[in-house]
Amino acid sequence: MNMPGATELMAIALVALLIFGPRKLPEIGRSVGQAMREFRRTSQEVMDTIHGALEAEEPEPVHKSSRRQSTPVTEEED
Repeated sequence: MNMPGATELMAIALVALLIFGPRKLPEIGRSVGQAMREFRRTSQEVMDTIHGALEAEEPEPVHKSSRRQSTPVTEEED
């Protein structure tokens, strides 16, 4: 999908100005900005939750050096 160029953005801004008027346009821009910030924050929280759940389910690899070697138990003679 191609991004709109400068001409298309100017046409969209002109149509928005004609429909909503100069007084409502800044208010609409703030509302859209707040909605985008909220969406980004929420999506980041969801991604963090998913990553945390996936990391909790992964078993930790066992390295040879971290295994405890058992020593044979011998009986002591008195």
